[in-house]
Amino acid sequence: MPKKQRNSIIIKLFVFSLLFISSYAFAKYDLNSSHGVYTQSFVTPYHGVVEICVMPRQFIGVEYKKKDRKDEAMLCSLDFYGDTVLNGTALEYVAVCPKSRSTNPAVEVYKIRKKGLSVEDYEKKECRVHSKRRDKRKAKRLAKFKQSISCSYTPSILAYYHVSRMLGGVGNVQPAVIRTMSLKEHRKIAKQGYRVSKRSGQRVQALTWKMFIDTENNIDNRRNRYGRKYSRGLFTTDNKQIFGAMQKDVKKEGRYREFYIKNYKNSYKRLTAQPFVRQLISSKSLESKSISQLYQLKDYADMLTIDYLLSQEDRFGNIAYKDYYYSVSEDGKVSRKKIPLDKKEQYSQELIDNLHITKVRRLVLKDNDCGVNRYNRTQKSKIMSKIRHMSLKTYQRLLWLDSKIEDEYTEDFFRTELLFTHRDWEKFEGLVKGLKETLQNNCKRGRLSLDLNPERKLLGLPKVVSKDECNLPSWEDLMLQ
Repeated sequence: MPKKQRNSIIIKLFVFSLLFISSYAFAKYDLNSSHGVYTQSFVTPYHGVVEICVMPRQFIGVEYKKKDRKDEAMLCSLDFYGDTVLNGTALEYVAVCPKSRSTNPAVEVYKIRKKGLSVEDYEKKECRVHSKRRDKRKAKRLAKFKQSISCSYTPSILAYYHVSRMLGGVGNVQPAVIRTMSLKEHRKIAKQGYRVSKRSGQRVQALTWKMFIDTENNIDNRRNRYGRKYSRGLFTTDNKQIFGAMQKDVKKEGRYREFYIKNYKNSYKRLTAQPFVRQLISSKSLESKSISQLYQLKDYADMLTIDYLLSQEDRFGNIAYKDYYYSVSEDGKVSRKKIPLDKKEQYSQELIDNLHITKVRRLVLKDNDCGVNRYNRTQKSKIMSKIRHMSLKTYQRLLWLDSKIEDEYTEDFFRTELLFTHRDWEKFEGLVKGLKETLQNNCKRGRLSLDLNPERKLLGLPKVVSKDECNLPSWEDLMLQ
C-alpha cells in the first residue's frame, strides 16, 4: 500500500476513534467553586475576564515529595500577560506558544532566558515555527497546559499526579494544577497551532487544532459534532474561558526504548513478547537480577498498575526515562544522584565499581492525558492477572487505597479536587477494588511474589516472604516503607 494512502487511512481512523469516545457526563468549570488549598487570580487585557490557577489539596495520609508544593506554586506563578502583582511583586511573565509536536493540542509555556529578548518578540518569532525548531537558547519550556479535547482529558492529568503519590511515587509523575485561560487568548493560539502544523505537513496535529477551533466557534452547538462533543468539558460556566491542567515539564529525559513498542496495532496483545513482561509473568526467582534490572522491572510493573487504575489508552510511545546513580550513605539510607543526558559518560565503569554506586535507569511517565474516561487497554489485555512479581510498597499502597475507596472523603477528593465526573469515579472505584482482589488472591495462593524491592537488596535486607505480606499492614508499618 502506498505511504500516502496508508497515512490517509490512519488519519481517518484517528478521527473516527475520537468521535466514538464514551460520552461521560462532563461538567463546565465553575470559577466560583470552592476547592483547592490555594487559588491565584490573574489580570487579563480582556474586559471582565480574570484567569485563575488552583493548587488542589493533597490527599490525607499520602506522602508527597518535599518539592511538590514548591512546583505547584511555581506553576501558579506563571502569568500569561505580565500584569498581575502579588504582595508588591510581579508574577513570572511567560511566553505561550502552541504545541505542534505529538498528537494532542496544548499550550507550551516558556521562560525567556536570552538577555534583552522580550516575551512579545519571542512569541512573534518562535511561536510561528514548529515546537522542535524553537531556539532553546532563547527560552526554557516550563510547563504544558492541556485541556479535555481529542484524546486528552483534564482529570487524567490531575489524577496521574495524585494517584502516583498514593501508590508511593510510582512513575515519577510531575506535579499538575488546574488553570484557566481567556477564550479570546486561546483562539489566537489555536489558529497559530493550526497554521504551524499545516505548514509543517503534520496532518494529525493540524486536524486536532482545527478541532479546537471548530469547538470554540460552536460552543454548546448541538448541530456541530465538536461543539456538541467537547463544550461541557472544555469551557468555564460563563463560556469566557477554557480550563485544563497545567503540568511541570520534564527536562533532559530520553525515550525508554526498552519499554517501547513501535507498532501500535495490537500493542497490548504483544505485551507478553516484550522481554520485561516475560520476566514479570514468569514464576522464576529474580534473586539473580542486578539492582538496575530490579528497578526496571519494578518500574514496568508500577506503570502497568497505574495505567490499569486510570484507564490509559495511549501509553506506548509515551514512555521516558532518566538515569541516576544509586548508593548507600553512611547513615544506611539509599540516596540517588541524577545524571544529565549530556554527562552520561562522566564516570567510567571502573570508577563506578570503586565508589560502590549503581547506575539505574528510572521510568518517567510524562504524557498521561489520555486516561480515566478512555478505553482501558491494560485491563483489556488481562496482563495484571498474569503478573507474578511486584513491589511490596506498591502492592501494600494499593491495599491501603482500596481500604479508603468507600470513604466519603475519597470520592469527594477525586470529584472536587481532580474534577472527576460521577461516572469517572464509579469506574475508578471499580478498578481499584477489582485489581486489589486479583492481586491479593494471587498473593495468598503463592502466585504473586512481592520481590521487586531493589532498595532492600541495596541495603542488604532479607527477601520478603510474600504470603506473610498479603494483607494490609498497620499504618505505622506502611509509613515506614
